[in-house]
Amino acid sequence: MGVLATANTSAFFLPRARVEDALHAFRELAEREPAEFHDAAAVANASDFAAALLAAAWRTTFDDAGNVVELRYAGDKAPKESDDFWPLPMFRALSPLVAAAIIEVTLDDAPSTYVLLGTKVERWHDEPSDDEERRRRATIRRKARGLVAAARKRAKAPPAPKPSAPATKRRSSKRVETPPFRSAAAEAGSGPRVGMNLDFASEDDLLWHRDLGMMGALVEALEPNGLWFDFKGMSVRHEDAVRLDRRRLAKTIANWESGALELRESEDSGAPYVGIDTGGILCDLRLYSPGLDARRKHVFDGIIGWARVAASLIGDRACVRSGSIYPLDLSSELPEPAREHPLVRLGTLADFFGVGWCAREMPELVAAIVDGKLPEGASRIRYDDLLVLRWLDDATDPEEHVRACLRQQSWWVEHFPEPHAD
Repeated sequence: MGVLATANTSAFFLPRARVEDALHAFRELAEREPAEFHDAAAVANASDFAAALLAAAWRTTFDDAGNVVELRYAGDKAPKESDDFWPLPMFRALSPLVAAAIIEVTLDDAPSTYVLLGTKVERWHDEPSDDEERRRRATIRRKARGLVAAARKRAKAPPAPKPSAPATKRRSSKRVETPPFRSAAAEAGSGPRVGMNLDFASEDDLLWHRDLGMMGALVEALEPNGLWFDFKGMSVRHEDAVRLDRRRLAKTIANWESGALELRESEDSGAPYVGIDTGGILCDLRLYSPGLDARRKHVFDGIIGWARVAASLIGDRACVRSGSIYPLDLSSELPEPAREHPLVRLGTLADFFGVGWCAREMPELVAAIVDGKLPEGASRIRYDDLLVLRWLDDATDPEEHVRACLRQQSWWVEHFPEPHAD
């Protein structure tokens, strides 16, 4: 494309715990869509997220805690071979990882606004057509700003940088209409909501994730574990969602090589969502927003069951790394931990670990993970190499979520080795 380009964030928050995931997402995007970058090879080989952004002509601001609080484009032109929707692929890769974001992009003085909420990316490059659309956009902006503010408050981050002055000239390109795959969300659980992630990887066998039997079994395992919600939409490689049917899904799996598969109940960012991302050395399972009320009281156990299936499917071709089940809505704020560990997420309801991977990457914590005495209300479950530390019993009780997060956080801080003096 090569047109003059600027991009600035007026609201943005990528938590430190997801920065490494963002680096993997950037590397995968550089390999899959190299035209989106001036120097895709430099992005793919970057040692950290800041270096990957720098190689892509983007700049970032970290707060004192290591969270990313701002992005801005520092190049004068968009990559020459990129298409008219640059940098939409990059925003789609980042959207599941950030708390939320509002990003203003101009191409040849034509402005567009991108709002990142969960797995959904809104793109506006025209004035609202009517009052209803104006109200809808205002609501989405407020929600994004609220999520960023809440995330910053939890992290005790410094104030957000002031947004750059917005561009005023409207872009003349044709408006992109994406028909909804569902008009309204299905009935959701009324209890507390949770998310889940589980990473597993191989440093030697770079094609292990192309095992079609594994991909098919991962999807099939959703239903017996109570995780096949009222899915109506399917997205592949972060493209716009299409209406789901089982034959389309089976065909996608049969043609699988790498990328991302997403199953959604509705376009509502709070609706249940399941994602399987693969590529290179890493595969990431993600699940957001299942309601854990009396009607879905077994969902928490089902998430652990799905993780167990995933761990057993990969066999010796790859290894489980780590993951967690974490709350999306806590009724009380958690206190600031005494200290943190770079490989352990605090404030979770359950932690997943691959014992073999931990022995290599976290040897100082293996004894605690495998044999350390757990507090009352917590339990340890071992499935071959997969180890689960569960920090609560009744997953449907919102107050128990708070107690479990405090239980987990206190136990981990107690078992962290003291930092070495420089």
